[in-house]
Amino acid sequence: MIRYSMGLFLLVSLQQVNAQSKMLVKNDSVKITTQSMVIRNNTRNIKGYLLNTGDGVTGFSQPGKAIQFSVGMQGSPVAGDTAYSHPALRKKSIKVWRSGLLQKKDLQRGVNIDSIAGTIIFYPALIQAEKIYIEALDKMAIAL
Repeated sequence: MIRYSMGLFLLVSLQQVNAQSKMLVKNDSVKITTQSMVIRNNTRNIKGYLLNTGDGVTGFSQPGKAIQFSVGMQGSPVAGDTAYSHPALRKKSIKVWRSGLLQKKDLQRGVNIDSIAGTIIFYPALIQAEKIYIEALDKMAIAL
C-alpha cells in the first residue's frame, strides 16, 4: 500500500501544473499568446477607458462629452433658435437626440453638424421645453 501511494505521489508530482498567477509587468509592452490577461489599473487618477486601436495596440482613450438641456431653461437656447455651439463639440463625432429621437443629417427635419466648429444647426427651429441630448465622442471611439 505504501509502495502504491508513493508511486501515485511521484506520478502526480511529475505532471505539469497550470494555474492562474499574478504577474507584475514593468516593461511597456507584453506579448501573451496562449492565455488571456485581465488588466487592473492602479493609476486611479487616469480618467478614460482602454480602447483597442487596431493591430493589437491598446491604449487609454478619454470619454466623450454629453450635453443635455431643455429649450428655454436658463443657460440653454431659447425657442426659435436654430444653432447651438459648444467648445466640447469641436473635432468630435456628434450624435443629437431631440425629444428622445435620434436626429439624422437632414436640412428639412433633422440637423446639420459642423464638427470642426462644434456647431449644430436644428431643422426646424427649437421649440419651447423641448429636450435635447448631445453626445460628442472622439473619432477613435466610434468603432466601439
